[in-house]
Amino acid sequence: MGTLTDFKIETQDISFSNTSQVSISFVNSYASIPYVTATSINVAASSGANVNVYIENLTILGATIRVSNDNYTGTIQVQIIGN
Repeated sequence: MGTLTDFKIETQDISFSNTSQVSISFVNSYASIPYVTATSINVAASSGANVNVYIENLTILGATIRVSNDNYTGTIQVQIIGN
């Protein structure tokens, strides 16, 4: 296990507009597939914030973020940690 300086960390706020999936590219370069988490941001005006979030097609370059609502409009926050 390395030290904290051995890891790269990034976050992205992904906007969805009447869709169920968005492909993202990572800002950092990773030597191996990073750990990725994704969470729906609950905004008071967003009635669709109650969705399940899935991470698919994960590679060292990016991933596909999918939600359980086919017509989701809102924001998903993604956290990427790797080396």
